[in-house]
Amino acid sequence: MIALRRLRAVVIAVCVASIPTMIVGSILERNGVALFAGLCAAIAIGCLLVATTVAPVAKPNSAEDEAARVEALITDLAAQGVDEAALRGLANTAIRLGRAQQG
Repeated sequence: MIALRRLRAVVIAVCVASIPTMIVGSILERNGVALFAGLCAAIAIGCLLVATTVAPVAKPNSAEDEAARVEALITDLAAQGVDEAALRGLANTAIRLGRAQQG
């Protein structure tokens, strides 16, 4: 994912540089310069589209993994002195909120 972030930054830089180059090339009636800058931006954007399409997608955590993580957090906070019943009530409220937002 780091490589994709770097590619996005490079594409943004190419596009930012291409826009004024196209404008100046058009003002100076250098159509070749304007066309070249536009093609560079288009090719950079195309490369980003392809890279984004073929990049591996991060595997989402399973429900069991998330449940174990929440249980571990509740246990850790209860060990620090927080009321466990209040923590479980908070977790149940968060679950209801998530379900309400889904539909």
